[in-house]
Amino acid sequence: MKYLDEITGHEGFLDEILNTIPSGVFVTDLDFTILLVNRAGAQLAGRSPGDCFDRKCYEVIPTSLCNTVNCPLMEAKTLGKSVQGQATLYAKGREIPIEYTGRPLRNFEGKIIGYVEHIADISETIERERVILEQQDELIRLLSEKAQHTRELERLNEQLVNLASDLEALAHEHTLSELALEIADRFRNPVFAIGGLLTKLKTVCQEHPTGKKYLEACLAEAQKLESRVKAFETLSKKRTLFFKQLDLRELVKDSIKTWQGTFFKKGISYDFVLPDAPLHVKADERTFKVALLHVLKNAAEASPPNGTVEIAVVPPDISGPQVVVRDHGPGIPESVLKRLFKERITTKSSGHGLGLMLVKRIMREHQGDVIIERPSDGPGTIVRLTFPRRWRERTQHKD
Repeated sequence: MKYLDEITGHEGFLDEILNTIPSGVFVTDLDFTILLVNRAGAQLAGRSPGDCFDRKCYEVIPTSLCNTVNCPLMEAKTLGKSVQGQATLYAKGREIPIEYTGRPLRNFEGKIIGYVEHIADISETIERERVILEQQDELIRLLSEKAQHTRELERLNEQLVNLASDLEALAHEHTLSELALEIADRFRNPVFAIGGLLTKLKTVCQEHPTGKKYLEACLAEAQKLESRVKAFETLSKKRTLFFKQLDLRELVKDSIKTWQGTFFKKGISYDFVLPDAPLHVKADERTFKVALLHVLKNAAEASPPNGTVEIAVVPPDISGPQVVVRDHGPGIPESVLKRLFKERITTKSSGHGLGLMLVKRIMREHQGDVIIERPSDGPGTIVRLTFPRRWRERTQHKD
């Protein structure tokens, strides 16, 4: 108690205590005249401590609540207890957001003899909250974009699943169609010859009614075969109408756009090399894209996660234009490589080995070829889709 009396009796004791508080403290009488202020409060008001004494608090620290029913000291006076809240302090030519506490000051008998107001500058707190909110908004935006990107990948994946199914169906259809045309080509001349011979026999057998009847029946069937062969030939001629002069660069870019969702989903990147000038080839856009998409599909499935697929459009040199696709997967065993295109080969439990045969047939329709190689500088597979240097117009078949 002696020590406490000694320090409380010190002239600057209260000032020392108040000045250790980092936020503003103001003590007023019952009329709100400032009796005491700490250094932080004076700085907040933009004044010196001596310039604050004997002035009304609303003159020294004017806020958005001064001279209103919500004034913290007025509320403390009316309620007889502490009040808290936030307001705006107008000082130093700017608006400062503050957090305040107003409470009655009582003597030993409990009588209110003045008021104490505590004011804290919360500008930094509000700024931190603003930054946090902005970061939250940015996070929400990124999550939204990611969700949208995921939905887009799912949509592309669904399209690719459907495309894979269509490729299998087209492989059957295309192979059967080509086989039918090949059969028609082989049967055309014999059928026409049989029809001609039957026509001559009909003339010779005019006097033999029974033989004539049989010959007429055979001739009718031969004529049916002739019409079927002509229909196949007409179909073959119509198919050439789908071949147009197209920029090979654009064909490849469109195909990659279709397949890039699968690349991204598996974490596969691709290196794309194009010539500067357009590279025109005569092609059926629909069937060539089917062939290229099948090659890209194989490259994606063969590539390890986070691998790279190299795609290049190569201008003609000794050979014609090429599209070259290389993956860095395990590669095709030599024993399998030798049997490609000679029989149906598949390494997939759900496959039937028609894919590469379809690619081969499509490229032959384009008067080109498909070449599959093992790289000399590492693992993987190289597939070359080649086009002719010059397009040969189709001619009539001859025996």
